Amino acid sequence: VLVEVVNMTRQLRRALVRGPSVLGGFDDRQFEQLVATLLFDLGLQDVELTPSRKDGGRDIIAVHVNEKSGERQVYLIECKHWVSGAKVTMRWAVMLLDIVARENATAAVLLSSSGFGPRLVEHEAELNTSGLFLKDSRDLSSWIKIWERQYAGSLSTQRHPAEVLGLRPDRDDA
Repeated sequence: VLVEVVNMTRQLRRALVRGPSVLGGFDDRQFEQLVATLLFDLGLQDVELTPSRKDGGRDIIAVHVNEKSGERQVYLIECKHWVSGAKVTMRWAVMLLDIVARENATAAVLLSSSGFGPRLVEHEAELNTSGLFLKDSRDLSSWIKIWERQYAGSLSTQRHPAEVLGLRPDRDDA
């Protein structure tokens, strides 16, 4: 089943490259599967898609072990794919930051296909400092374009999660 999901997701990405409007036809779970498979193909290690319900406030967990230091880095990704066009609010960011602290994660990404509310955007720099990064459909398109350039039927060369997600790399990893 996992192989079928991965293959389906890769086919969906190819369709997205041709026309980003395809994204509107995805349900929440397909969106999460797309993002998880995309991040795995871009070189993140141990990408886990959490259960569709009662996921603990994060949809994807990616673990990366730094080859130099052996440090284990955990990235939490929460996907919001609201076809209604509703904007993600500060409430979601606060909840995700609580999960980051509770799970001692390295950083988190709040990914929204419909954008963010004005208060959340206003506090983006402060959230980045706290380890929470806002990513939207433009960032997803960027990841898909990177995937398109690098993907040749097999997994891409390993890249650091911070580089893939567009986060600040740790000083030791740079």
